[in-house]
Amino acid sequence: RLFQIWNAAFDEADNGYDALDMIQETEYDVVLMDIEMKPINGFDTTNQLRKVRPDGTPPVIAMSAHNASEFEIELQQFGFADFIHKPFNPEVLFKKLSVHINQSNV
Repeated sequence: RLFQIWNAAFDEADNGYDALDMIQETEYDVVLMDIEMKPINGFDTTNQLRKVRPDGTPPVIAMSAHNASEFEIELQQFGFADFIHKPFNPEVLFKKLSVHINQSNV
């Protein structure tokens, strides 16, 4: 709903495997990645993405109800660009998306 309010186009993947397929087929400005997905979690999905896209595109923002401090090393190790805590403040999400979209379009 927020993306509609922001007039932003988006796609939604059912799982990490679908996300990887979609990212191979479509150029995305940014990806929101839930860490707790099944059957492949957000860390493994992003790790696979970085193997085929080592340039860091598209930027991936991790999403989790856990604190970022619990994942600090993994977030860097697996190539995440940022983190947002769930439930998130829409203004914070909008700012993070804006920063990463603007950086990827430079």
